[in-house]
Amino acid sequence: METKTKNGAFIKRLAQAQELTDRYRKQYPNKKYGQLFSEDLVRAILDYDQCDNLLVLYGLTPDDELTLVLAPADAEGQRVGMVVDPNGKAQRPEAAMKDGREDDVLDNGNNVPPPFN
Repeated sequence: METKTKNGAFIKRLAQAQELTDRYRKQYPNKKYGQLFSEDLVRAILDYDQCDNLLVLYGLTPDDELTLVLAPADAEGQRVGMVVDPNGKAQRPEAAMKDGREDDVLDNGNNVPPPFN
C-alpha cells in the first residue's frame, strides 16, 4: 500500500498555535485574524474524488484585505478543477462546464473577531 505524503502537522493549540497567532496580531494589529468556513462547504472540497490535499491560497480583496481561497489539490499538490452543483456536491469540471461555467473554489469566509484563542 502506497503511503501518502502528509502536508502539515498537528500542533498544540496553546503552546504553539497561540504563539503564531499572537505574533501575527502584534505585527498586524488592524488586520483580520482569520476566516471561518462552514463545514459543509469545506466538506464539498474534501469529499471530491480528485482531492488529496486542501490548497489554501492567500488573496487580497478589492479593499486590500487578506482573504483565503480554498481549492482541491491532487497528491502532488497541484490544483485540480471542480464545480459544485446546486446541492453542494463537487463534480469533475468536464461534466458541468458544458454550460460555460468556470470551476469553483471557496472564498468569502466570515472574519474571525479578536480575540481568537
